[in-house]
Amino acid sequence: MIENKESQDGILTPSTTFDLKYMAILPHTPEGGTPTPYDLTSLFQEFNIYQDLGLEENVSPSLTANVLIKEGWDILDTMPILGGEEVVISFKSPAATDYTALSFRVSRVGRVADESNSSAKKAFWLHLVTTDAYKDSMLRKSVGLQGSYSDMAAKIFEMLESRTKFEDIDPTYGIQERFATPLWPVLKSIDYMARRSYDEIFMPFVFYEDFTGYHFKSLTTLFNQGNQTMTAEEKQEAALEKKFFRDPQDAPLLQNNNFNSERFMRTIIKAEKKLARDQFMANYHDVLAVDERVYDFRTKTVTPTSRVYTEWFAETAHLDPYPLFSDEFNRENVRYLEAQPDGAEQVDYAKRVIKFSLASTVMRLLLVGDNRLNVGQVYYIEDLSNRPKQNENLAELSKLSSGHYIITKIRHKISRLTNDYQCVAEIAKDSMIEKFSASPDSFFENRFHKQ
Repeated sequence: MIENKESQDGILTPSTTFDLKYMAILPHTPEGGTPTPYDLTSLFQEFNIYQDLGLEENVSPSLTANVLIKEGWDILDTMPILGGEEVVISFKSPAATDYTALSFRVSRVGRVADESNSSAKKAFWLHLVTTDAYKDSMLRKSVGLQGSYSDMAAKIFEMLESRTKFEDIDPTYGIQERFATPLWPVLKSIDYMARRSYDEIFMPFVFYEDFTGYHFKSLTTLFNQGNQTMTAEEKQEAALEKKFFRDPQDAPLLQNNNFNSERFMRTIIKAEKKLARDQFMANYHDVLAVDERVYDFRTKTVTPTSRVYTEWFAETAHLDPYPLFSDEFNRENVRYLEAQPDGAEQVDYAKRVIKFSLASTVMRLLLVGDNRLNVGQVYYIEDLSNRPKQNENLAELSKLSSGHYIITKIRHKISRLTNDYQCVAEIAKDSMIEKFSASPDSFFENRFHKQ
């Protein structure tokens, strides 16, 4: 167990270190035998676990991981490590109450580096996938399913015989009476269903795994996390648990002579802004407005639909109340779509806008390691980083970067080399906390009025 807990006036102070309960590899054994765990706690140098919300194409809905091993017993050959061995880990941050216990399988061995002329002293990476994903790679299921995509996803998941929870399933609309899955792995079939699903207000779905299990969620549900109806007590609690702080570099850890441990856990160590709003490309990719023509080959009919970003924004769920883009130009763009049996073409515009919006506002954060952080969670960022040093007057909150963000990717990094646990998170937003003027002329009128 590796831990470093300090106290200040009797108050437990969380640190960037970690509490490692166990980490072991279970080698292959003869049929009928019981594998003996091989302890890795003294051999590993770095352990990384990756989560992805699945907003991009060709990403794994399951957790992935890798571990750097440095040893002098040549376990690669003497164990040996062939692939498929189970690697188990249980860990938490000192501030957390519960351990996170995970089961992985060795998918491949990375490049081996010999440290000396002795072949026994080696350093190598083990690349890992979850036990579910490893089992799923050997499955091919072609089955007939009925009902909505959410019903189908729950039904086909049973064929994986997983011990991981899959209870967080939002209802989908656009019912397809019957669907036959190709000869695909189970998780690939569910991911396909999520990418074609939509809810009652035509918002798309995502399918992903985090430390609590699998999720088949509408973006309406995820975006509404920051807009839930709460009591005053619940709001106060959420303000502490669901907020990241971006303080000036000279900000003290002590506030009002008290150490705020939760604020320490939620203070951004480093941030890399990627605020790349590209209005020109938004025009080009038909984000702000487009006329759709949906052709149905079965009925030989065309259904015209006009899409306008501001109108769509007002009718759908978002992280904050105001649109990310503002524009007053008229458009004559036309996009042709083919009608699908499941109605998936109806969510084409929403998927394009959300993907473009989130890609335009990405921030990469370095945070104190916390096993309670997962993709899909929404946090409010209070950005005071633009306050000048040695200035007693606090600047206003950054209007551009303050607001609610959703975690789209996260890497949990545990290192024995530096004896710390950190999280690298990618977060993004689809809206603004404050309203901005839509007209460029108004800025110049206000800025240079009667000068």
